[in-house]
Amino acid sequence: EHIKTEKRQTEAEIVKLEKRLTRAKEALHDLKGDLIEIGKTLESLDRKSVEKRQDLADQVRKVQTMEAENYKIRSRHAALKKMDENYEWYKEGVRAIMRESNSHDPDRRGIRGLVADVIEAEPSYEDAVEAALGEALQYVIVKDQQGGVAAIDYLRARSAGRGGFIPMKGVRPIINIDENVPRPNSPVSQGLLLDHIHVKKGYEGLIKSLAGHVVIAEDLEAALALWNSNGFPHTIVTQKGDRVCSQGILIGGSSDHAAPGILAKKKEIRELGKQLSRLDTDTAKAKSRQEQLETETIALETRIQKTRQIQRQKSEEEVALDKELYRLTEERKHALQRLNVLHLEAQQMRGEETDLDLELSRHEEVLSELSRQIKTTETVVIQKSGEIKEVSEKLESLNQKLVTLDLALTRLQAEYDNAQNTVRRLRHFQDERLGEMSHLAKQLKQKELDSIAVQKRQGEDQDKFAQMYAEMQNADEALAEMEAEYQTIERMLEESDRALADVGSAQQEALQKIQQLELKQTERRMRREHLVSRIWESYRLDIESADQDDQTEGLSAEEMEKEMARYREKIIRIGDVNLAAIPEYEALEERYRFLSEQRDDLVDAIEALRRVIRKINRTSLRQFMRTFKAVNEKLHEVFPRLFEGGTAKLALTDPKRPLESGVSFLVHPPGKRLTRMSLLSGGEKALSAIALVFSLFLIKPSAFCIFDEIDAPLDDVNTYRYNDLLRQIGEASQVILITHNKQTMEVADALFGITMEDKGISKLVSINLESNREL
Repeated sequence: EHIKTEKRQTEAEIVKLEKRLTRAKEALHDLKGDLIEIGKTLESLDRKSVEKRQDLADQVRKVQTMEAENYKIRSRHAALKKMDENYEWYKEGVRAIMRESNSHDPDRRGIRGLVADVIEAEPSYEDAVEAALGEALQYVIVKDQQGGVAAIDYLRARSAGRGGFIPMKGVRPIINIDENVPRPNSPVSQGLLLDHIHVKKGYEGLIKSLAGHVVIAEDLEAALALWNSNGFPHTIVTQKGDRVCSQGILIGGSSDHAAPGILAKKKEIRELGKQLSRLDTDTAKAKSRQEQLETETIALETRIQKTRQIQRQKSEEEVALDKELYRLTEERKHALQRLNVLHLEAQQMRGEETDLDLELSRHEEVLSELSRQIKTTETVVIQKSGEIKEVSEKLESLNQKLVTLDLALTRLQAEYDNAQNTVRRLRHFQDERLGEMSHLAKQLKQKELDSIAVQKRQGEDQDKFAQMYAEMQNADEALAEMEAEYQTIERMLEESDRALADVGSAQQEALQKIQQLELKQTERRMRREHLVSRIWESYRLDIESADQDDQTEGLSAEEMEKEMARYREKIIRIGDVNLAAIPEYEALEERYRFLSEQRDDLVDAIEALRRVIRKINRTSLRQFMRTFKAVNEKLHEVFPRLFEGGTAKLALTDPKRPLESGVSFLVHPPGKRLTRMSLLSGGEKALSAIALVFSLFLIKPSAFCIFDEIDAPLDDVNTYRYNDLLRQIGEASQVILITHNKQTMEVADALFGITMEDKGISKLVSINLESNREL
């Protein structure tokens, strides 16, 4: 009954698990469908994003191009406008008048402007107007004739050149040809030039006086035909700028780039201004479009990010559903296994029940036989009834034992199977450990041999180390001596600097005192001259000649007393005498002598230092040039081996000053011209650098040499040549390589690597390739 109950519960649990499993599969299917849709949406959004970014890039380039064009046109327009404002296209006299009028009130000066400023020719008629008016385009329009005279006087007074001046009133037309000019319906005439000129309001009469006699013809032949047929005293011009004067003079050809071109330049200024306006509008629209594309791109990127976030969430849900589906599948599997076990137990119980039923039927047959014999053997039955009871009890106990033994047999069978599996696993583990033990024994034996070799090499190395230690001590002693000499020189330099500073300060003090003494001496000299002049003015006595001529002879005592009083007064007037001047002079002279000696010592020390520096420079130059030459010679051997030809050399950037010069690496690969290393490809640069480094190592090998993936840019052929040279360097130095190149690994004596058999646990693996065994 217990088995039946557990079986029913297991079947119900299986049904529930199958329902949950179905729901999980459906949810997973829906989620995968959502992920597919999201993936498609993302692909579409990515395409749109790429298109938007491409459109944005194109728009940015378009805006940059438009801004560049705008800047170019604006620069041209500003330059032309500046030239127009400065009247660069006009004669010197016109420029002087217009600049002077612009700096003052034009109305006060009577200046109204230029002829070129008040007219505008129709398109394609600029050359005709310039040919007709010519220099008149540069004429200055003035208020009246007096204004023109004043302007001419202004130019003549300042020698500022010449100019033409047209009064607003008082200009007469050349001829009155209103009735004689051929009309536009003439087969060779296109009418008056005035019909193709736009004149500023108020200047119509003036321009009519200048160009009212000019007729437009199609070409020069038509102009000549018109002039020959009519013979009117008017001027005929063509659209190309050719002109037939009223006298029949022909003027034409290409532009002489002098006065002509003013109207074309003004037209260019106007057109450039219009282009700038259009470009500003187009640029503003393009920038607006760019901002719109940037906004759309940002929005699209934001949507892509949100979609990707949803995709990640859905992926996480998919993983969770996969885990839940796996868990439900495992639970269903375990439930089915448990149900199978219950089926087996139920079958076993039914078999036992059948056996018991058979045994019970046999006992019933015996019992019926006994019942038939009961009448005859009641006594026996009574006696045997107790025995039957005992047999029944034994039979029940035997049945119980049988069930227990069956269960124990099943358990033992499972334990036996587990034990068999364990034995097989242990035997496999034993075989592996035996293999490892044999491998370790071989390694131990090899280690012993290596230890003997190492001990032997250690003895040899100790002798070398002793020799090297002695050399190192000698080098340390030499270095200490050089350091002491350097410290001595440094102290001498410091003392020299201090002494120079003291000399400078003392010299400055001495100069100041000398200046003070000179001032005092000058002051006393001036006082003495003043006293001498006063004595001469008062007593007519020359004090300088008084010492030479003794004038006291023949004087009486009273006269001498007066003379002494006079001299006393003279002494009083002279003032006190500086009795300390002589000691001060002696002290200054002594100090000057001391400072001069110090200066001489400093000069000698500086010269000694310069001699030491020159000696160091000579030694450095000699060693540098010897090493430079050796590297170049070795480079001539190494470079062709790596490149299979070609040459390379080191060159000084300033050969005249080698110690201050830089070094250029010039390479000449086979099939190419001589060039600098910076102009080579990546692989050629790496190979050239390797050639230079290997040349240095081959000249003076070091104990250790570490290369960090210098063979990464090399191909197989170059790697083979690189490995060939690497073996040569390895004969004199211990080379440590960091590389991923298999060919380079084949050259190595030993390999060291890091592996991670278990997650998060690193393990060092080392192999000695010389003995083909693991270290």
